[in-house]
Amino acid sequence: MNEMTNNFPNRFQRSIRIDTDFNDLSIVNTFVSSETADRTIIDMCHQIQNGQQAFTWTGSYGSGKSSLALILHGNLSHKNHQLYKKSINLIGKKAKEEINNTFENFSKRILLPIVAGRNNLEQLINKNLSKYDKESSENLDLFSRINLLSEHQQIIIFVDELGKYLEFASSINQDIMFLQNLAEFCNRSKGKVIFIGILHQSFSEYSKTSDQSIRDEWSKIQGRFIDIPINVSAEEQINLMSHSLSYDNGKWNDFDKKGHIQNFK
Repeated sequence: MNEMTNNFPNRFQRSIRIDTDFNDLSIVNTFVSSETADRTIIDMCHQIQNGQQAFTWTGSYGSGKSSLALILHGNLSHKNHQLYKKSINLIGKKAKEEINNTFENFSKRILLPIVAGRNNLEQLINKNLSKYDKESSENLDLFSRINLLSEHQQIIIFVDELGKYLEFASSINQDIMFLQNLAEFCNRSKGKVIFIGILHQSFSEYSKTSDQSIRDEWSKIQGRFIDIPINVSAEEQINLMSHSLSYDNGKWNDFDKKGHIQNFK
């Protein structure tokens, strides 16, 4: 019989952290292009062109949301950067065109990849942005800092695991009104500030233990964001599996005389 192994390549055995992996070409190389990924980019670009700048990406575990965030990050990096040169070849032609058309007005930008946790997200974003703000006081509030930094450059904020912050906020009955304020700020910025929050489920699902009034309020806050669902098709899942499986080529060829393995590449 064949010698298909269960030794998955190392690159498929760990989850992605967008805050530490964004410059790692070996991680970028693991990205498997798909129609869903291209459609997500194209949909978001169309929304930005129509004046919407605050988004959530919602999809189940393993649907490739974090990987796609890394690839978008790479496509928006400086064009002389190796990350850009690699990432631009991992999406379809239409997605490339939409990125160029949508972001061509900004020659400079801050790309801020963040992984949320059980802490204050507003403070976390502000702390990370302060690294780009050498002149202002550390005590400057988030919106004042964004307003100052976006005068001369575009700011794109990626927040992965946004649900962890929402779970934390729900557990201590913390108000999440800052997310509504952030979405409204972005949508008034004329493309200068873009926010992308990555979730596994809707806002209200993270507040199941709260009163119905709070769940309703959270749903209204999410309504300030354009939600783009990331639903990977069965065909795309099979394609991903084919990239992650390894096999002994010699022994497999002895068994698979007609080359059926090629159907999964």
